[in-house]
Amino acid sequence: MFRERWLWVCVMLTLYGGVTELIQRYVPGRSATLGDWLADGVGVLAGVGLALWYLRKREEQITLG
Repeated sequence: MFRERWLWVCVMLTLYGGVTELIQRYVPGRSATLGDWLADGVGVLAGVGLALWYLRKREEQITLG
């Protein structure tokens, strides 16, 4: 269940990034590109990966200490 939750977080944040890209099409001076949306997705994966790494390390410290 824990992994499913993080997968859900990744999907929802990536979709949110896609929606913001679409909204930018209607803002003067802004544009929406697939590259920006992909960058959003990479950022989501990096952020979630870092959070999981931190939580795992913290849990190890609590268990050992």
